[in-house]
Amino acid sequence: MNLRSFQLYCAVCVLTVIFAGSALYLLFEKPEDSLISEQVLEPPTATHPLGTTDLGEDIFVQLIQGAMPTLAVGLVVGGCCVLFGFFTAALAVLGGKVPDRIVLRSVDIMSAIPSTVAIMLIMSVLRPGLGSLILILILFDWHVDVRTFRAKIKQESANEAVIMAKIFGAEKYYLVWRHLLPACYPLLIARLLQTARRAIFKMAGLAFLGVTDPDMPSWGAMLNQSMPYLTTQYWQYRTLPPALMLFLTLSSLLLINNYVEQRWFLSGSRI
Repeated sequence: MNLRSFQLYCAVCVLTVIFAGSALYLLFEKPEDSLISEQVLEPPTATHPLGTTDLGEDIFVQLIQGAMPTLAVGLVVGGCCVLFGFFTAALAVLGGKVPDRIVLRSVDIMSAIPSTVAIMLIMSVLRPGLGSLILILILFDWHVDVRTFRAKIKQESANEAVIMAKIFGAEKYYLVWRHLLPACYPLLIARLLQTARRAIFKMAGLAFLGVTDPDMPSWGAMLNQSMPYLTTQYWQYRTLPPALMLFLTLSSLLLINNYVEQRWFLSGSRI
């Protein structure tokens, strides 16, 4: 086993432990029973493995509850942005000059908008829940990969198979589903991982700034609540666990993305 494969297996194992373990815990346990304790700022014990907060909340349970929204944001935002970006790029390439210009100008307009500032303003006013947060992130992230997909689709459109299909009268939707989409699978997966990392990071940052729904579990919100204890002995119980979870999640997605890019794009082979 080479180093690249070892990194892939480690990253997959880390993500499996974090998210599958959290899902199983929430499925078979009742975290509400152990969420609140009479002991505040308690160090790790058998009952509370990571200790408690200043309100007596179990830090371990908070970490588990924050994993599912993080996974949902990463997968849904990443999947929707990648698919919408791909089909928008396909429309630009196959639709002719007018759709192509409209798509490119729309991408230019969205790229000119400072998305982070716009998202913060919207979030600070609306304080949306998980569903609205996902929609806002998709709204400001769908355009990022459109030009990349457009270039790839134009390249694949010059292939002999696509040209022959056009000659024999294949419809545009057939070209997309039968030829262009399968040819873009490696790129779609790579961009999905990148977009998921970006969405998770933005979610954590917004929660850390306190502009998300305070009732929504989030590792970023846990970091925000731990700031007053950063210079005390409690930092290792309050700050380190959510920071470590974010680091492991983002790093694992990065390692998987690097493996995909090196395996498919540099070597030209398929898994």
